[in-house]
Amino acid sequence: MTRRTAEERPDGPVPRHDGAAVPQPAGGPDRAAPRLRARRWVAPAVASSVTAALVLAFSAWDGQLVLDAPAGQAPDTAVATASGSALVGAAALGCPGPELLGVDGDEQREQQVTVTAAAAPRRVVRAAESPSDAAGADIEAKAELSATGGAGDAPVDLVGGAGSLTLDTAAGALVLASGPAAPGLVAGQLGQSTAAGTRGLSLTACSAPAETLWLVGGGASPGRTEHLVLTNPGDDAVTVDVAVWGAEGPAARTGTDEIVVPARGRTVHLLDALAPSVESPVLRVRSRGGPVTAYLGEDYRERTVDLGAEVVTASAPPSTDLVVPSVDADGPERLPGRTMTLRLAAPGDAAAVVDVTALTERGAVTLPGAVTRVPAGRTVDVALGDLPEGVLGLRLRSDVPVTAGARLEVPPTGDEPLPPDEAGASEEPEDGDSPGSRGDDTSSTSGADGGASADPDGPPILRPAGETAWVAATTPSLTPLGMAVPATDGVPGARAGLVVTVVDAADVVVHTLAADGTVRQEELGRVPNDTSRAVDLRADTRAVWVSVTGGVGVVASVLLSGADRRGPYLAASTVPGTPWSRPVADVTVLGP
Repeated sequence: MTRRTAEERPDGPVPRHDGAAVPQPAGGPDRAAPRLRARRWVAPAVASSVTAALVLAFSAWDGQLVLDAPAGQAPDTAVATASGSALVGAAALGCPGPELLGVDGDEQREQQVTVTAAAAPRRVVRAAESPSDAAGADIEAKAELSATGGAGDAPVDLVGGAGSLTLDTAAGALVLASGPAAPGLVAGQLGQSTAAGTRGLSLTACSAPAETLWLVGGGASPGRTEHLVLTNPGDDAVTVDVAVWGAEGPAARTGTDEIVVPARGRTVHLLDALAPSVESPVLRVRSRGGPVTAYLGEDYRERTVDLGAEVVTASAPPSTDLVVPSVDADGPERLPGRTMTLRLAAPGDAAAVVDVTALTERGAVTLPGAVTRVPAGRTVDVALGDLPEGVLGLRLRSDVPVTAGARLEVPPTGDEPLPPDEAGASEEPEDGDSPGSRGDDTSSTSGADGGASADPDGPPILRPAGETAWVAATTPSLTPLGMAVPATDGVPGARAGLVVTVVDAADVVVHTLAADGTVRQEELGRVPNDTSRAVDLRADTRAVWVSVTGGVGVVASVLLSGADRRGPYLAASTVPGTPWSRPVADVTVLGP
């Protein structure tokens, strides 16, 4: 079942862009331009049929076409040359949905998440007019949020403002847009549980599909469970292969070598069923037949103590220069006992030597023991102690390509049950009260394992809880970053913030979309080299975009925190690049 809400934007529908091409760096956020075949989302051609045919041909040929000519006349040759880029005319994002639902044998579980999506307001999409963009200027803007597999209610229209879906079945969410609504499309997912046995908070940016994705997260310790969630936004089934690396090297696969993800569908797989007991795992997901989105859900529990939950987004492909956005905004005073761990993977045939630098509010800081050797084909977890105060990103420079992610863990304050008058059974909402709740059917009946009272009529026995949060490594982007932020009303003491990091001085502008449709702009000005800056997000923020000029680009993360009497709630997500630009080719006809 899905429930949906729509938040109207008073400034009216998303206007058509009348902008020019915005340069797209190699390997940038539009790395996986959606190749959807959904006819209702593909903008109709408005250029001449001849030009359209040539452009399509050049995308598959070697850059030359021989044009037919009248009898007795030498044929013409058409040569395509790159001339820049134009804003995308179609975009797709995939969201994981309830990561605990969808595995065979887990039909009795209960979980609920909220997905929010939005098209970019006119202030974000503001490029100068160009012939390539003018060709699509009259295309109608379309943007919809829907559940995978046709589950739930009718799609939510996003053109008039942000919209939300509540998912409580084994389904993900798809966000599809065309025309002027495509550039800057964003979505995000929130999951929360206060129930003993599954307590935790997760915040996940929905991302564009790709044919190769890297996931950094999970672990082999008892009580840690990982779910791999794959979503296919296309109209044809795709085949996915998963490779896993760990602390001991490439992991042996069990079961089938390939996974089939149905059209407009979703599949969920336990990592232990694919590669059991891998210490410090890093996954590579490759698809054939079309791109997919991939997420890794992690739930952590030690005996009767809840230690948190997160849904990990994809990290950047292996590179010699990466940035891990901030995973912490609270600091050791608010989170006593916290530990931060950096996971590195060198999946190639050569060992990597990685230098780690902290990018703080005051600039770059060298960390003690900052140089780490990662054996070839293995992963390494590096405990980061003696970190500088305040928000910070991490810059990773390596002699061979690596990928990475960072985990923040906060332990519980103790292991003794809380007194009934402090635990407060009233703190545990009834099923369905919180639109982002997570849970399962064992939490109220399983005694010690579920944290419940042996007396079913008595108050629940609740223990102090810990939390965990992950962020994925990325590369700086010159095109806008963005994600949607679902309502956090159910998170006690909720505080949300954005942290932006630059490695080369740049001018940064942040736009936010409020629940009532208000668009706010905050100019951070010139952010110096190797610097991180924090921006508080209002409680009514439903989407955020980060734009940059100058430098080599920007990275960002959204951090969410709260607390109840059992302990903290933490969640974090790397902010991905939005669907933004596509290459455009000029066609030159050479005479005979």
